[in-house]
Amino acid sequence: DVQKIIGMSESEVWSLISGGKYSSYSDANKAALADPTTEEAFWSGLLVDVQVPCWKWTDDSKTAKQASTTTITVNKYVADYFKAYMTDLYNLPEQYVIVSVGGYSFRTKNNNSGTKNYSGHSFGATLDINPDTDGMGSVPAKISNGHPWKTSQGLSDPLKSECCTYDNSWHELAKSYSLEWGGNWSDCLLYTSDA
Repeated sequence: DVQKIIGMSESEVWSLISGGKYSSYSDANKAALADPTTEEAFWSGLLVDVQVPCWKWTDDSKTAKQASTTTITVNKYVADYFKAYMTDLYNLPEQYVIVSVGGYSFRTKNNNSGTKNYSGHSFGATLDINPDTDGMGSVPAKISNGHPWKTSQGLSDPLKSECCTYDNSWHELAKSYSLEWGGNWSDCLLYTSDA
């Protein structure tokens, strides 16, 4: 049940996605650091591929959109949750374009802190949507004064269709699902959906 997941505490979510094995990110991360091979096998056994609706550009000119689908690989215990989120994102009137979306990937975090902690992707509980234009890749997620992007501040029309910004309905939808946006983080990673 999607609403039940939205209302869960962090420990309840970790218990759910690990089938009761862990009650926190810290516990799952410690296990992954201690024995990555065993943990990768465990978490990869909890995955499913889910087809979700999305908007795509019709061509490289980025002037027209078309309805499409894409596949996300996520933890089976939150598959319906992510499918509901992606369907609601598709149904927003702005018709946000999904250029790329990444789910499961057993790996350490992409950050500049020097830590080797495991990413939420390692547990199938995170999505990165359009990372190349939404903060992780070539375009920073925060404008020069340190505030998160706003739709009205310096984004070209195509980027307005690809970016989760601080003041748009994409961001509001993510909040309604209790998801986090990387543009709000001090190290400004990327849009992420941490269930």
